[in-house]
Amino acid sequence: MCKIIYCWAHKYPQQIVIHELHISHTTVVDFFNSYQKVSSVVLERYSEPMGGPGKIAEIDESKFGKRNYNRGKHVDGCWVFGGIERDSNPQGVFLLQLLTVPHKLLFR
Repeated sequence: MCKIIYCWAHKYPQQIVIHELHISHTTVVDFFNSYQKVSSVVLERYSEPMGGPGKIAEIDESKFGKRNYNRGKHVDGCWVFGGIERDSNPQGVFLLQLLTVPHKLLFR
């Protein structure tokens, strides 16, 4: 059980988990789905809003990737939107991978 949790937490591909742990595809899919549900419930239950009156939150977006053969300006990768609340204890932080890129980010 601990090995499959380790594999899920480190984002191992399901085929690797099936091969290395000698368990069925159905078992791996069921466990991975249940871990995802549990982790989302925990995040929702223990999350707190950021910012508010008298609080300063810094936000920014970045594109992480690599240039195509170091030529041109096109960069293959993913956009990430994140923020931090500096004056809180503990510091509030969030990161969000953008699946679609807002038009405003592309044409600044």
